[in-house]
Amino acid sequence: MQLIDEFIPVTETSYLLVDAWYTSGKLMLHALKRGYHTIGRIKSNRVIYPGGIKTSVNKFSTFISKDETCLVTAGDDTYYVYRYEGKINDLENAVILFCWSKSDLSDKPAFIISTDVSLTTSEILLYYQNRWDIEVSYRYQKTHLGLMNTRWSL
Repeated sequence: MQLIDEFIPVTETSYLLVDAWYTSGKLMLHALKRGYHTIGRIKSNRVIYPGGIKTSVNKFSTFISKDETCLVTAGDDTYYVYRYEGKINDLENAVILFCWSKSDLSDKPAFIISTDVSLTTSEILLYYQNRWDIEVSYRYQKTHLGLMNTRWSL
């Protein structure tokens, strides 16, 4: 949150791209207060309320069928995506994308959140792909360069 407070935007609209460790309600609300939307991966135990029923995204994902998904291309990748918009534990309204790479939905879905509900599904995925490049870079630095315990390689 301190980094968010210190950030000086250079564009009119700014997005905070985060991984699953940082998509807490407290952080997303803090970012919204500063005028920044959050896009990031969330953990499978995140609580949502489809139809007013409390459930985890992981449990809810088991009830989604292929015909309820849309085929979405973001960059060079194509995903089967179910879009949920509504309440989560910490926010009154957010978008969560349930994303599978296999057409039969047999692989584990990735769960991507956006506090900007005006974005299209493909826009959210395109923005999040920028975060994925960072993740790959961090993994390389930690694994091959031994930078595992340095402060800047969060």
